[in-house]
Amino acid sequence: MIGIDDWSGMDTAARKENSNSSLPSSLTEIIRLANHIPMSKEDHRAFVTGIYKLYWEKPDAFASYDILTGEERQVLRRELAEVMPAYRPYFREGFDESFLADDAAPLRD
Repeated sequence: MIGIDDWSGMDTAARKENSNSSLPSSLTEIIRLANHIPMSKEDHRAFVTGIYKLYWEKPDAFASYDILTGEERQVLRRELAEVMPAYRPYFREGFDESFLADDAAPLRD
């Protein structure tokens, strides 16, 4: 979903206890772009860890902004709900998908 190509050789298996830590969209975009740069598994892990550390140490330096309006998010949630069955086999055990496509999920406007 964030652009890790098959050549990366990275282990993308998620442990059940892993959290889904969020980053501001600007830092997520940096990681997405960096995923297209060939680097070792160790270098990639160090890079991503560094991005998280940077955010944790200076969260106010990265303004959070929404790139979609509330209406656009609702449209995407409805579209995602239609294709959700295709994604379910890849969710880790106990994953709560309701925030992804539920129209009742709170918006961040």
